[in-house]
Formats: sequence, structure tokens, C-alpha cells
Amino acid sequence: LRPTLSSWTKMMRQTAAALVFALCVISSNANKVNDWSGDTLVPGTATTGECAGDVFPDKMESKFASFEIEYKGNYKVLTNTKENQKYVLYQRGCTRPTTETGVDNYFEVPLTTVWSQSSTINNGLEYIGERKALRAVSGFYTSSYCIHKQAADGYTIDAFNVNYDTANNQWCTWVTNYTTWESKCDGINQAFQDLGVDGVFNWDYVGNSYTDRLPNEIRMSDTSEDTYLKIAEWNKYVAAFFNREKEIQDFDTNMRARWVCSAKAAEDIPAESRQKVLYLDHIWESTSGQYTPKFKIATCTADKAQYKHCEMLKAANTIVANEDVAGLLAKGYTVDANTGEVRGIEAADLVAWAPDVDVIIFAQTWCPVTNADDCTAAFDNILSSLAAIKAVKEKRIFDIGRIQDPFGGTAFFEGAHLEPDVLLEDVVKVTYPEVAPHHELVWLRNMHEEGHGNAHQCASHPDKEGCRPTAAQLAGLCVEEERHLLKNDGCPLDPDPSSAPRLLGSWMGPLLSIVAVTAALSRV
Repeated sequence: LRPTLSSWTKMMRQTAAALVFALCVISSNANKVNDWSGDTLVPGTATTGECAGDVFPDKMESKFASFEIEYKGNYKVLTNTKENQKYVLYQRGCTRPTTETGVDNYFEVPLTTVWSQSSTINNGLEYIGERKALRAVSGFYTSSYCIHKQAADGYTIDAFNVNYDTANNQWCTWVTNYTTWESKCDGINQAFQDLGVDGVFNWDYVGNSYTDRLPNEIRMSDTSEDTYLKIAEWNKYVAAFFNREKEIQDFDTNMRARWVCSAKAAEDIPAESRQKVLYLDHIWESTSGQYTPKFKIATCTADKAQYKHCEMLKAANTIVANEDVAGLLAKGYTVDANTGEVRGIEAADLVAWAPDVDVIIFAQTWCPVTNADDCTAAFDNILSSLAAIKAVKEKRIFDIGRIQDPFGGTAFFEGAHLEPDVLLEDVVKVTYPEVAPHHELVWLRNMHEEGHGNAHQCASHPDKEGCRPTAAQLAGLCVEEERHLLKNDGCPLDPDPSSAPRLLGSWMGPLLSIVAVTAALSRV
């Protein structure tokens, strides 16, 4: 049992925390899904051919992420400071500016036809109304109904093996010789050539050596940022190429307000009731066909991409187990200098290091096998190996697989980068359920009670939470004038619908009284 205050004092504090969440929800209702304007391509805030004066009245800035934007009349200068890439974005119909120096590429905006090489930005494109601009992807790892519909219609193609032949100036199929790691073009890819792609959003994986040969490449550095809020701000970077500053700025402002609101509500948890949480991952090792997990832990090393998980757990007012890995280092494990992770941890050592963890967030759903029963057995083996940890004993271990895409990916990676506030709400829900009684989990899934792995097909296992749908099933759910932004429409913690209208009416006086009493109690 968790230590508590007197039952009355605790009840008052928890009631106030829950009501703070409810107020936060109401304050964000101006950003409903239904306010979205659809996916018709428009010139954004500037009119085609308008080149004199300030062409971009709606402006934005990067507050935390590693890029900068400057507005100069009829063009913008956008700089990725991580990759040292400078782009000039000039209004469509205007003359390309010639006064900027050190420019890596010029883009006439808004873009009309793009290739997204990472699913992490697709939800952002859909939100700002530019789904129709998405003509090519690198694999359909998405839970978006309408992107799958565009694929079924042949409108959006899979360009995973498409590359650019610089010698012949043509798009072609990329063939790799895995012996020498050399690539070559194997003839023109006419379907891709015909698209006329004017922007390629490329991820920031350093080993992606062929990327410097892609014309109209736009370097992304979202996944290398060290906090979720920095990652989310890269949706602004993408929006700049479509003159969608207003749409994404409004969304980002409201998203951050909901994040802060959730964090503030979690602060009301008494110190003696705070929960210890571990963010855990693993690597499969195969021996004679048998898969054994070796675990890895993201340490709270600032400036490393893995730090974002610590940021999330701290915002939820948890005791972050990942902060203190001294016990593991004493056993001979080391922190990887590049990733900030401790890797290759044996199950017995993990149990000995963290026996008292209250909640585990398990950052993996991928199965080393495709058979559903074998997949279940592989993850059962993981749970069995960690059975002595408190969180596993009490069935409070959660993975990120509540929403799967047709190819076994999880919507966590595409959604949390746009809506980290919803991820924070999930973390608060599984850690302090009494604070958010009406929130429905979006990404996190109880591994004991709801399922695990990614091999269960919905057709044969419809009862499994996070089963894998078919692309046709998702495409059939598409409504063209709407966008798909995950369960609950990506909303913050939802109050009981029957009580929500009263919160701003007859309940306002009692609410303020409860908050006042709770504030007084905190000073005693």
C-alpha cells in the first residue's frame, strides 16, 4: 500500500487535481478537430503572385527546437542548426531572391508534391491540411485512414526503394549490393518521375549515406532532439514549407498549454505517494532459434535523444528510476557515449537493480517472429524474467502498442511527435489513475491484461487490444474532409461528458472553494 495523508485531505487534493484537468480540457476546446479546414491545397497566408511588401502576415518562431526562421518580405530563411542546412523559401510566383549567401537549397512555396521519408511527420501534414500534398512515403507505417485510402487509390505511392541518379538526372529504383554496400540505379522509376516531387522530407539518420543525392531534399532533425516538446516543434518547420504558420502555431500553443496543465495537475500528488517509474527497452538475441531479451535503459543524460523519456516522466511528477544507474555500472555495465543508454542488461541484473519500481513503460512491441502464438510466448518470457519486480507483480507494466498499423508499426512513433501532451496524459493515467479517471489511454497498453507484441491480426484476434488491422480496413474508414488524429481525437484528459457543462456553471463556486481549501492545506 502507498503511504497517504488522512483520507479526507487526500480526497480533497485528488479532487482538486482532477478538476484542474477538467478545466484544462474546457480551456482547449477552441482547438477541436472540427475546426480543421480540410486538405485542399491553398497558397497559405500569401496570394500567388503577391510579391511586394510583407507577404507572410502570419509568422512563427522556434522557441526550443534546433531550427531558426526569419521572414524577409516575399521569402523566408529557414535554417536547420543541427545539420547546418540553410533553405530559402520564396512565395510561389515571385522571383527567386539572390541576396542570401550560404544557401543549400531554394524552394518555391507552398510545396505541392512531397515525399515523406519518415512517418513521424505525416500526422503533422494531415493536421495542417496538406495530406493531398503527400504523394510518396517510405513505407505505409501509419494509422491514418485517409493516407491508406490515398495508397489504395494509387494517389500516394511507396517510394522506399526510390533514389536519384545524378549522372542521368532521373528518379530510379535503388538497388543495393549488400556485399560492398554500394548502390546503383536500375533504370528509371517512371511513376515517381511523373510525380514532379518538389520537396523530400528526409530524416536525420547519420548512416543514411545516399541522402545527399536527393534533389529538393529537406533535412529533418526532429528525432535527434532531447525532449518531446522540441520534437513537436519540428511540425512548425514542416508547416513553413506550406505557408501554414497560423494552423500549426495555434495547435502548438494549445498543445503546450495542455502539457503544462497535465504537469501542474500531477504536481498535486503528495510527495509520499509519488510513484517510481522505469522507462525500459530491450534487444532480442537469438540462440538456436530461441529469442532471449537483453534490456537497455535510457539514462537521463542531457543533450541525448533518449533524455526525452526522462523529461516525460519528470513532467508526470514521478520518481524516475532511469536517473540512477549506479547499481548497474557497479556490475560492469557502461553508458554508451553516443546514445546515453546502458545496453545488454541481463534480466537478473535488472531485477536486482530495480525491484521496487511501481510502473514500467516498455518501449517495444516488435516481435522477432511472425506467428501470433510464438510472439505471445516471446513476450511472456520477458514478463516471466521480470516477475520479481514490483510493477510486474502488480500488473503495472505498459507497452506502446495500443494502436498498430497494418505493417506491425505502432502509432506511438507517428503520434507522440505531434501530440506529446497526449502521451503525458497517458503516463499520468497509468501512474496516478485517480487524477485522471475519465482519460482513455491512447498509446499505452497493459501488457498483462490487454496484450503485447505486434503479430496479432485483427481478423483472427479482434479481442486483442492493439491488434493489427489491414490497410483496406483503415482505408474504408476514411472521410476525406476529416483528419485522423488518433483515439479521442488527440484530446486532453476528458471529463465525464455528463458533468462537463456544469463545470463552468453551477459548479464553478464549489470548484474554486475546493481549490482554495487544497491550497491552504498545502501550506499547513
